[in-house]
Amino acid sequence: MIKSQLEKSFSNLSQKSDTLEHTLDEMKQENDALHISLNNMSDTIEKLQIMISSIEEGLCLNSWLRFQSSCYMVSAVETDWNNSRRTCRENNADLVIIDSKEEQEFLIGVGKDSKEVWIGLSDSDQEGTWKWVDGTPFTEGFWRSGEPNDSNGNEDCAVLNLNIQAWSVRGNPTTSLQAWNDIPCYRSIPSICERKL
Repeated sequence: MIKSQLEKSFSNLSQKSDTLEHTLDEMKQENDALHISLNNMSDTIEKLQIMISSIEEGLCLNSWLRFQSSCYMVSAVETDWNNSRRTCRENNADLVIIDSKEEQEFLIGVGKDSKEVWIGLSDSDQEGTWKWVDGTPFTEGFWRSGEPNDSNGNEDCAVLNLNIQAWSVRGNPTTSLQAWNDIPCYRSIPSICERKL
């Protein structure tokens, strides 16, 4: 009788063990399915974040102007070249790199009053070797006649004059393509930031 009870108990325990093993297998399968689902959701979230970023990058902020594949902001704040660049970079941009006649004409068209603005061109690293803020060497530009001239040996940053008529009135005949000048980097003037799309 004891043997029979033991056999019955063993049989019950075996069935319970089988049931628990089956339940454990089902839980493992559920766990695997949840991991796959989680990975799929993570992939979807990442794709959505990329889409949102590309949509945001394709738009110019309210105070920015779009031209071709860039957004531009003419800063009203007057500061030196380095602080102007820092401000641009804080806005996910940099001082403007002007690489076409059309861009030059567009930028002059956005100016108000008689202003010079910082652009992203400097020969601070080596006198006479002009470089853009992205590190690309300068090839050709839109300098005013006689510029750059490094007057007094301390003009290492480039500006764009946004009011061509003001230059002409001062007896400096020029066109919209001849609107750059080199001045000391410490001067406080506005700037133009550019964010590539």
